[in-house]
Amino acid sequence: MTARLPTFYLCHGGGPWPYMHQADRRRFEALAKSLEQIPAQLPVKPDAILVVSGHWEETDFAVMASPSPPMVYDYSGFPDYLYHIRYDAPGVPHLARRVHSLIEAAGLPTHLDAQRGFDHGTYSLLAVAYPEATVPVLQVSLQEGYDPAAHLQLGRALAPLRDEGILIIGSGMSYHNFHPVSPREDSAQFDSWLRQTLVDSPPPQRSQRLLEWAHAPAARAAHPREDHLIPLHAAVGAAEEDRAQIVYRQDEQARVAALRAFGVGAFTALLYPHKPGMARSLNEWGAEFASRTPDCLHSATFFAEPGAEADVRRALGQGARVFKCHLQVGDFDPNDPLLDEAWGELADAGVPVVTHCGSGPVPGRFTGPEPVARLLARYPRLRLVVAHLGMPEYVEFLDLAERNDHVMLDTTMSFTLWVEQGGAPFPAAGLPRLRDLGGRVLFGTDFPNIPHSYADALEALEMTGLGEPWLRAVCHDNAARLFAC
Repeated sequence: MTARLPTFYLCHGGGPWPYMHQADRRRFEALAKSLEQIPAQLPVKPDAILVVSGHWEETDFAVMASPSPPMVYDYSGFPDYLYHIRYDAPGVPHLARRVHSLIEAAGLPTHLDAQRGFDHGTYSLLAVAYPEATVPVLQVSLQEGYDPAAHLQLGRALAPLRDEGILIIGSGMSYHNFHPVSPREDSAQFDSWLRQTLVDSPPPQRSQRLLEWAHAPAARAAHPREDHLIPLHAAVGAAEEDRAQIVYRQDEQARVAALRAFGVGAFTALLYPHKPGMARSLNEWGAEFASRTPDCLHSATFFAEPGAEADVRRALGQGARVFKCHLQVGDFDPNDPLLDEAWGELADAGVPVVTHCGSGPVPGRFTGPEPVARLLARYPRLRLVVAHLGMPEYVEFLDLAERNDHVMLDTTMSFTLWVEQGGAPFPAAGLPRLRDLGGRVLFGTDFPNIPHSYADALEALEMTGLGEPWLRAVCHDNAARLFAC
């Protein structure tokens, strides 16, 4: 008797990442290592692999039936060579007919599709897990409408295949939002619910929670469109009575470990609210995280709401060493009278406030240099760190920094291809001014979150040609002096 194979719900990463040049693959190293380990986690080598991908949907549950599936280049904006890649695993027409009959017997609508090819939800996984492409592969589509019950039932229909040497994979992402407002908080909330659902809940409760996934915390923030979540329902339905475990998850400690591995001596955990009533709880998390992470600079935040000064005062009393203010996400005026006492507390304490005040990548009602200039006129001793060098109003924020000795700039995203080719390049004429402000420029990066790698950020700064002393000051000396660490 063939050993029963598990099912997987896997993150397939961004676009055709396994085929990218090595420098562009760096951000996916942890995912690659996890995928490489999949064959060793199986009791036997699969006879075939069935993938339910978030990148194929039909009016019913279509089954790939080609003996030699072509490639589907279902992405855009990548270099030309990525539209000529291949994953030449054979198809499995006889298995396709078996799958079709199982789905039909379950009372679900289905048809065979002899033309459909592999999309990147399949080959981005298998090019790493099974690079030799010798294991036959077929896909089953999602059904339009994303009915959770129907996709759980799809999984139940496919469950007998696990005893026939077929590895079943749901391919998607646990967080899939290209235009997030508060990605860190939303991802954490939905991830916590997902873990409770999959790992901590008994099977009947697990399935019921998946049926009601749209009521989970931050559900629609994590999945505005659930095409990348619903493959999970098929994977769970096919293993409904099995205990689940997490085999890939880059949690807090993994991210901290990544920073330490790069030799980062101290880092922030910048957080920010997008609505009233959030700042206090975010600050409690920030204090707790800093207490158990000695190389994290205790980070806090605030919002334009009654009691903002109390939130700031409490965080300062707990030892906060840096604050984050996000005018675009928070959508508030830094000169709102509700913040007067909070700004006064921060100015008196001399604690830096990293502020997203530029109008990039998306402008807000209160972004741009003018609101910040008015704020600094009222609180000239405020230590303000302008995030992203003030993108795209670089020149105006350089002016502001040259007029005020307490204003600093941080380099997050700056000079990377994502920005330089995305419509907000730093002006070449501003480089000498940035060099002259060298003592007040701080290294910033979204690593290990989004959208570019740690190495990309460092290499982009080096490419400015501002010299090694400037680079050393930006990457270490300035922040070490500011935070006396």
